[in-house]
Amino acid sequence: PDEDSIFEFINSFHDCLTFDPICCVIALIYINRMTAFTEIALQPTSLRPVLLSALLVACKVWDDRRVSNSDVCLIYPFFDKLKINDLE
Repeated sequence: PDEDSIFEFINSFHDCLTFDPICCVIALIYINRMTAFTEIALQPTSLRPVLLSALLVACKVWDDRRVSNSDVCLIYPFFDKLKINDLE
């Protein structure tokens, strides 16, 4: 995916859940650590699920607002609750 589609993905997530922008930085750190310590390479097909799970975990750990997996299912219906739980 290009930068614009990644930005739109993060922006739509932010617009619906209104999290602290620092969560984007923390999510990037999570993704960098995942790729550094594992043999997992980011692919175009895996970028959105990885980004979604990193943002979700960052929001739950670093933000004072509560983010639930059910809320994410409403925003992104192509991820069901079981899939989000597995990603997380």
